Amino acid sequence: MVRAKLYLDTSVSSAYFDSRAPDRQRLTQQFWNDRLSDFDPVISTVVLKEISDTPDPKKREEIEDLVAGLAVLPLTEEATALAGEYIRQGIFLEHYESDAVHVAIAVVNGISYLASWNFKHLVKVRTRREVNLVNALRGHQPIEIVPPPPNFARPSLLVRSSKIIPRINMGRVVLSWVILKRDVHSTFNVAIRHGNLSRSLRSMNRIPLYG
Repeated sequence: MVRAKLYLDTSVSSAYFDSRAPDRQRLTQQFWNDRLSDFDPVISTVVLKEISDTPDPKKREEIEDLVAGLAVLPLTEEATALAGEYIRQGIFLEHYESDAVHVAIAVVNGISYLASWNFKHLVKVRTRREVNLVNALRGHQPIEIVPPPPNFARPSLLVRSSKIIPRINMGRVVLSWVILKRDVHSTFNVAIRHGNLSRSLRSMNRIPLYG
């Protein structure tokens, strides 16, 4: 069975040793030790750079040892351009460019899921919706952005296949996002005016994620 690829941002490996938030630390350790093997986990050069910036030498070494052996994805020009588009569309602020970069690296590499404890900027329904709309218009598949607790559903119980199909129809871009979740088919259609993506992103947030 092919394991789904899972991108781990820096907040996950950091939380493994962060005793300041004991509940989060416990959940992270349970997920890492008991569930991570269900996936094909990856990080990136950006994650390694952020780990290297950890001010506590002992904690830095512990995190580096934890992620040692995981596949490392590079920051490419394609990922940089996609992150820039996320920022240009107002999904992420320039001050939080690294959040956009994490998502972009995962997306251009066809990663199914991004795990993060960053609820302020990443693990949000609105962020996922807007990211995936931009992804559709640029020809990328959608990504799920999720927290990593131990009850994180097994890959077979998550989105088994997702396809976003853009098409032009009388000056509008119509996006049909058909999501197969378990055995339930959910579809929603978003009609947006061609060339005005920012306004469409705002109106999109009034539409339920699953129809």
